[in-house]
Amino acid sequence: MIFTALLLAGALSAGEAGACGWWGERGDMLAEEKGVLVGAEGKALDAPRPESRDLRIPGRQGFGLAVRRADRALPYRQVADGADITSLAGLGFVAVIDLGTPAAEARRHGGESKAAGMRYFNLPGPATPPDPVQIRRFSRLIEAAANRPLLIYAASADQLAVMWTLHQVQRGVGRATAMAEGRGFGLTWQSENELHWHLRHGSLKTLPAPG
Repeated sequence: MIFTALLLAGALSAGEAGACGWWGERGDMLAEEKGVLVGAEGKALDAPRPESRDLRIPGRQGFGLAVRRADRALPYRQVADGADITSLAGLGFVAVIDLGTPAAEARRHGGESKAAGMRYFNLPGPATPPDPVQIRRFSRLIEAAANRPLLIYAASADQLAVMWTLHQVQRGVGRATAMAEGRGFGLTWQSENELHWHLRHGSLKTLPAPG
């Protein structure tokens, strides 16, 4: 993964929901899993690690993690069973963190999330170099009890895995443990190597030391 810096769009207003829903349709879960994955803007995505398969959201438009406790995330499919955006609030989810989505697309995502009764937060994807302030803000949103259970969305499993790994490190989880968990969510070897370097020598040295 090449870390992508995107501007913060903030929480956005409702009223721009699309017909199909950016979280896809439940029936899309039955679609053929082979072939090229496409993102929300129709761009081809890098193939994720096999471990990230359960993170795919309906319609193959991205990947999701479900968070009920601040210290634990689960692949979206294991928790939501393929529910689309209109059904997620009914499953108890109260917020969505949308990672790295450009402002124009985020307006639609925010509108549909709020129309479904959930809070919406649009945050940058992992920056280059990784930004401790960004990671701490991400962690604060997760740790706020009022935002859970929540869903975290990104166009790639690697983006999700990078942010969750750094959230765990921020919480004081041992780096080896956090990296192993990240690999289970699709952390690529390239991103893992970059994180190790930044945690030891770069912008992330201020995060907790290895446990």
